[in-house]
Amino acid sequence: MLQANVSKTAKSSVLALLCALAVIGQPKVCQASDEAVFYSSNDFTVTERDLRLYLSAPIEPDGSVSWGSPERVQQAISELYVLKTLARQADASGLISEEEREWIAYYSLALTTVQRFIASEVDVMMEGVDWQDEAKEYFLAERHEFMTPASLTVRTLLLKTEDRTVAEAVLRAEELMAGVETKEHFEQVVRDHTEDAGNPEGRIVIAKGQTVPEFETAAFALEALGDISDPVVSRFGVHVIQLLDRQPGSAMPFEKAQSAIIERLKQTRRDQAADSFKTSPHREPPPDVVHHEDVISNFLSSVAQQHKASLSP
Repeated sequence: MLQANVSKTAKSSVLALLCALAVIGQPKVCQASDEAVFYSSNDFTVTERDLRLYLSAPIEPDGSVSWGSPERVQQAISELYVLKTLARQADASGLISEEEREWIAYYSLALTTVQRFIASEVDVMMEGVDWQDEAKEYFLAERHEFMTPASLTVRTLLLKTEDRTVAEAVLRAEELMAGVETKEHFEQVVRDHTEDAGNPEGRIVIAKGQTVPEFETAAFALEALGDISDPVVSRFGVHVIQLLDRQPGSAMPFEKAQSAIIERLKQTRRDQAADSFKTSPHREPPPDVVHHEDVISNFLSSVAQQHKASLSP
């Protein structure tokens, strides 16, 4: 049953309360009379309620549960069955003390509640923000982030220096370039002789900062389309570079950048607001909280002494 009516009667409300207070040995109390039971045993059940809470399935305005895909629901039912089966075995092992049970229950509940509280408070804080104005202000202040850098399209001949000296590679490059007069000639030389196995045509597009300095300097020094550089030495070998195209830098229009800026600002503000909430108990402690600073200090001192002793040979 993938659509369930979750309207509450007085009876189901009482059952829900009893479920919250139930202990092992009373599993059927946790089950509303009209909900599906997927697995049952002497001491546990896997029910529709378990599934809804496990999936955090949203409840629609008409009271139905939005389950999502049947595949995900089937997987979740299986996961719940495995969890409860193994949990029963683990519980019988006695590996967790009653003290640990109480702490885990408190900590897990507190953590989930605080996370939801912070998310809710952050949502309220952000309701009145004019994100378009915020985005415009950021765009104007950080224009450099939205510039498309100037780029070059070049064709390059690479002669590696792993099995030859640099001087030998330079001499070989000069020999190959001796008869080159046109772009077509150079293209054929590259196809026949380049040693860049990953780019046999030698054609690449570069912007400043994307390649080694020697290559970048030589490439951006070329002026006219078709110009060819002298041999250039880098850690990759010896290059000969031909300029094929030059594209100037351009500014991205605000309309194109707006959505990305707003998403970035929202995430940044959420993170900042969440951090503010997390530090607020220290900045503005509740009036009923007493900070026993001397106790903390003494305790940390004893911990430091113990730690130092443990490191001694």
